[in-house]
Amino acid sequence: MTGENIMRTGLGLAVLAAALAFGTPSWAAGDFDGSKPLICAPVEVMDCTTGMRCVTGQPGELGAPDFMRVDFAAK
Repeated sequence: MTGENIMRTGLGLAVLAAALAFGTPSWAAGDFDGSKPLICAPVEVMDCTTGMRCVTGQPGELGAPDFMRVDFAAK
């Protein structure tokens, strides 16, 4: 492989990893239209206070809920 091919392959892998990390692609999202509530399970939360450093951890460690209901219709 040439240096250019290695860079192109690395860039392709980085784009794929970013796409997977930032959510479900639209073609795999199913029939969600916002009319039904969602139940989300956060795996990492941040607790930030003005003037202090943010703390990152799991929901149970920082007093956050393990599940959250998101109702788009009720805002």
